[in-house]
Amino acid sequence: MDATRYGEKAGADAGDGVWRVGQVVDGRYEVARVHEGRCLREVAAPVTPKEGSVELGISGDGRYAITAGLYTVRFWDLAEGRCLRVFDAVFDGRREGLDRILHWPNSVGLSGDGRVAVAAYHGGIVLVWDFPSGALRLVLDGHDSRATAAICHDGRLVLGAGRTDGTARVWDVATGRCVHVLDSCERVHGAWLAADAERAAVAGDGEIRVWDLRSGRARVFRGVGRLPRVSVAGDVVVSMDVDDTVRLWTMEDGRCRRTLRGNGSRLLAAHFDPGTGLLRTGRQDDRLSWWALPERYTAPPRLSRPRRHPELDMFRSRVADLMSRARTAEEPRIALELLTGARAVPGHEREPGLLAAWHGLGRSATRVGLRSAWPTGVFDAGTDAGQVALDTSADGRVAVSGGVGGSVRVWNLGSGTRKRVTEKRPHLVAAVGISDDGTRAVYATGTTIVAWSVRSGERVTVVDDPSALGVTAFDSAARMALVAGHDALQLWNLDTGVCERKLPPHPNATALWFGPGLAVSGGRDGTVRLWDLNTGRCARTLRGHTNWVMSVCLSADGRYVLSSGGYTDRTIRLWDAATGACPRVFGDEPDSRRGIGSVPEVPSKRVRFSPDARFAISGGSDTTVRIWELATGRCLCVLEGHEGKVSAVLISPDARFALSAGTGGSVRRWEPDWDLRVP
Repeated sequence: MDATRYGEKAGADAGDGVWRVGQVVDGRYEVARVHEGRCLREVAAPVTPKEGSVELGISGDGRYAITAGLYTVRFWDLAEGRCLRVFDAVFDGRREGLDRILHWPNSVGLSGDGRVAVAAYHGGIVLVWDFPSGALRLVLDGHDSRATAAICHDGRLVLGAGRTDGTARVWDVATGRCVHVLDSCERVHGAWLAADAERAAVAGDGEIRVWDLRSGRARVFRGVGRLPRVSVAGDVVVSMDVDDTVRLWTMEDGRCRRTLRGNGSRLLAAHFDPGTGLLRTGRQDDRLSWWALPERYTAPPRLSRPRRHPELDMFRSRVADLMSRARTAEEPRIALELLTGARAVPGHEREPGLLAAWHGLGRSATRVGLRSAWPTGVFDAGTDAGQVALDTSADGRVAVSGGVGGSVRVWNLGSGTRKRVTEKRPHLVAAVGISDDGTRAVYATGTTIVAWSVRSGERVTVVDDPSALGVTAFDSAARMALVAGHDALQLWNLDTGVCERKLPPHPNATALWFGPGLAVSGGRDGTVRLWDLNTGRCARTLRGHTNWVMSVCLSADGRYVLSSGGYTDRTIRLWDAATGACPRVFGDEPDSRRGIGSVPEVPSKRVRFSPDARFAISGGSDTTVRIWELATGRCLCVLEGHEGKVSAVLISPDARFALSAGTGGSVRRWEPDWDLRVP
């Protein structure tokens, strides 16, 4: 099947397989059962371009279907290959006020016997129909916007959830009464209702909640990516995401047991069979795949020979001797050879003192690769599970964090202890900064910029100009702020609280970076712009992103720019600041078969250079942190641990630590183990 043109959607069955549909060029739908891996039938489907992307629901027996586009809802008899009924957007005027559903449909579904249909719309309305008669039974108008819905097998209950109102509701179709209100849902994108209506699940931004409707208890699964979809099979929760991954979670402990990554083609449907242990997936490239998941394996006990004390003493003595000789070595090359030998001694590769000496040698050596990286700490950013911003001092010893509805905190990065906490802010702290010497911190909200002393906690200055403040970046001394206002890029002196210069605007700026004499901005128009702060002119406009630019940064020497796209543009791009050329679009996996120059499938939203601009770090909506090699575009390491999307990343100026912040309110510290080389 060649699924092109106006879009395609997948539908999940009510119990006997997974169905997949795609619109082909000649205006036909192809229906396949993933469980059996065969095409059941093709159905003529005259969908016009104005209907956009079409949502599909198919009954459990595979006979009936419902499709919803921007302007129409169609009921189908798949056995006879004909459309039974067509309704326009206001559904023949059956109810006043239904013009609110002129927005896109989010989801549709059919009961197992095909007698009850449900459709949910961006306007927050959920419609329930008798099928195939087409009688409109219920209009459920209990959500703020972007509703999604699911229906149980016998059609008795409908689950509706809203993306912005934070609730899911279970409705009795016969009475039209709400029988359950499920709270604490965050930005719901997918909904599921068990065939026996005893369990319900919703998938939101960063988490899945599964309820036992009999007891009202819920289990939360954290660590999913952006815009997930969910289903439950037995005691296994299955989630699909826009990063083309399938994750399997266990109800018993809430842990993710398997993460299966795609081949670059969009994932449309997934079905797990608890009886056979097989996962079946359907993709946009017409590929139906079967995954045989390994059973739980417990390694047999294996005794290892305990080392005798004289042998352990010999190892310690050898390491101590090599480290002593490395400290007194006259040439860095000799010191590197000695420390490399010390790290090869059994049991001492990550010995703390030896690692400290290795990192110290990094000041005179060149970092040429990454051996590994591991977590070394988790800090509570105190931001009410919101987005977090980060910055560090020049020596890498002090870090500052701030976020949604929380306080701004200053950390001792080595020990992970808090040095100072400001008063709790009522608004989003969108940007933070700290001076090179770590004595002065700054932060920006939507209306205010505050500079304050880390030692005393007292405010130094306040800039309050609600009409002008937008995306904000700070210089390395934390004494100047660059603000992307509505009508200009504004350069503020934080010592005096005065706007010293206005530059031409970057309309709808979404990202900003402030360097010595240069600034970089990214916008909703997909452009990246370089600004000469001395002349106030736009020095260069870089074009290549096809959607919002979510993050920008400039290398320490000003030679390169790094940027990441958002939404439909999931690329990370490296730019030559002097020529405007884009020498690298990063590959998405260490051994990506698409090659270095391909368009990756990495939902990265935040990017930063390493201090030497040989490497980069990124984080995004898939909850992972990646470290990249700029020379080749390879991903060297994928770090997992965040429960929500990653909102900020950086590598400390001494490259000793990497920091990442997640929407769950935590800041994670990682220790990269760099490969070193001395000429």
